[in-house]
Amino acid sequence: MTNLSTATRYLANAAHNPELIDLCPQFATKDNADFVAEVARRLSARQRHLRAARASAGSRAAEQREIASDGVLAIGLLGEYGPLGYALRRAQEVLRIDRSPSHWSHAFLFLDPLRASAASLRDPERSPRVLESTLQPGASASSPFAFRNGVNVRRFSDYARARFDPNAARSAPNIAVLCFALSAAERAAIRVRALRPEADLLAYDLPDLLGRWLHFALSLGKRKNPLLRGLAMPSASYAQLAYDAAGIDLSPGATQRNSTPEHFWQAARYLYPMFEAPDTEGNLLRRAVLGYHCVREPECLLAPAGARLPRSFEEFVQGQ
Repeated sequence: MTNLSTATRYLANAAHNPELIDLCPQFATKDNADFVAEVARRLSARQRHLRAARASAGSRAAEQREIASDGVLAIGLLGEYGPLGYALRRAQEVLRIDRSPSHWSHAFLFLDPLRASAASLRDPERSPRVLESTLQPGASASSPFAFRNGVNVRRFSDYARARFDPNAARSAPNIAVLCFALSAAERAAIRVRALRPEADLLAYDLPDLLGRWLHFALSLGKRKNPLLRGLAMPSASYAQLAYDAAGIDLSPGATQRNSTPEHFWQAARYLYPMFEAPDTEGNLLRRAVLGYHCVREPECLLAPAGARLPRSFEEFVQGQ
């Protein structure tokens, strides 16, 4: 019997977050660089509109919590093709009421501002850096990887590909960017914690989680789902480690610390009213939660139907 304490909270009267916006009609046939460039444009336009509205109303707030116009420290979600993406998406079935696979296999933090230029987002030298704890470290992972408590830095250009390619390092048809309204102090605290992942080694043993999840994903079903043992996915656990510095629980529906990308998705989609923050007088105010997403592959496939795949490892090697 599955351990239901891992499931996200069910709200019978929950409504979709009106600020979680589906951009798939516009980007279904484009890549993730095009998608993020549009997110950058929308964040910037939103901030200009809000500032103009405040100026016309003559309102000022001493500790204003705002969605960052540059997307820095926003949470990125990916759903990837391939065996690891497939295993991680299927593992999160136990979190969903309908037991369907998650759209998401990975989470990360944007360290640099998002760009409105898709070309720069594809450029390995100009693309924004992202921070992550991943089962598939990129070329920037160095020998001291484990000594950074399992956290790595890479360029977003690594994730720009959306269309499946069996010879590509990774292909991510599903992508989302989730933004939480933060004060300047909260944003600074999250950045400091994100860059010091060794801050809480006992609660966040990311190298151990990486090992356990890689073992599960490659075990051909022989290993028990780590979520049923209360073990978080390392990518989501790292994001939670960073947001802990601002006192923000990114998995408000979970009854134990087993954060996953699916928790973040459901929190932004349905549980957004639960994100609150005190004002200067101690009154709780709702914290804005904004997101953009494009789910091109909802069925959790290893590869698209009809994709041309090597018939054997030998054939794959010969094609390299």
